[in-house]
Amino acid sequence: MCKQPQKDYLDFLKDLFKDRTYVKLAYMTGILPIKKYGTHSALNIFDEISMTAPKKLAQYASFTEKEVQRLCKEFHMNFDGLKDSVIAMLGGERCSINPRKFQNDMTSFASKDDVFTLLVHLGYLAYDEETQEVFIPNLEVAEEFKNAVEGSEGWEQLANVLINSEDLLTATFNQDAETVAKSLDMIHMEHTSILSYNNENSLSCVITLA
Repeated sequence: MCKQPQKDYLDFLKDLFKDRTYVKLAYMTGILPIKKYGTHSALNIFDEISMTAPKKLAQYASFTEKEVQRLCKEFHMNFDGLKDSVIAMLGGERCSINPRKFQNDMTSFASKDDVFTLLVHLGYLAYDEETQEVFIPNLEVAEEFKNAVEGSEGWEQLANVLINSEDLLTATFNQDAETVAKSLDMIHMEHTSILSYNNENSLSCVITLA
């Protein structure tokens, strides 16, 4: 796509609104974010409100949870377990996928299998043909996954998990037993049922998550 029309449009917005005394508030609607290009980094006068991050306008410009579930079911857009799988792979684990359903394009996604299969094609995930599992191939790619989720709206929980994980690792290297114990206890309380609190498998899962 030619970037000149985009630049012209941003120039127009900057001239119209930036540091203009006659503008108290401007409310703009549209379907695309105002992306910053090159010299337009100064165009910081807008707060973006989207369907996925509606902020205070959630009750007016968003979907309810039931509406999202209905739409996902209607259009077969089921990504259940996507975040959990990304967390697992960042922890060194593998995830089973079915790559045969992939439509070989970058627009038709019906499940997390399609998402992960595309990432295999793009080189961001490795694929074990014998076990039909995907995994993050090296540290460099893992860092790219971390950068992607830490800067993305809707993935704040995963970003916090990554930060807490790094803090736990640092505390372990520093032999800070109290901090390590508190971190493990927090994960234990958040992710383990009271009925299986002392179960050996649950404790193993807690360490993996942490």
